Amino acid sequence: VQLWHSSAGEGRGSNYPGYADARSDELIGLIQRELDVPRRAALWHELLNRIHAAQPYLFTYLVPRKVAIARRLRNVKAYGLDPGYDVRDWFVQR
Repeated sequence: VQLWHSSAGEGRGSNYPGYADARSDELIGLIQRELDVPRRAALWHELLNRIHAAQPYLFTYLVPRKVAIARRLRNVKAYGLDPGYDVRDWFVQR
């Protein structure tokens, strides 16, 4: 997330294109504090939509990823946000 925060464009930060947007900075702060996965996902979507509209980078592809999960794990859910799962919800059925 630091890549998109305006403060990362100063000095040795990783915001190389100098993307700066007050609402994006606010969303980043909210994302970092939000523990509820669906609410955090909604914040991420808003942030990513803003970045997409501004086009500070040209995004060309997304590397596909496969995940293997043991059959004994229960309550495994896939999410559209990286990493795509939340291990806090998993359990092993005895």
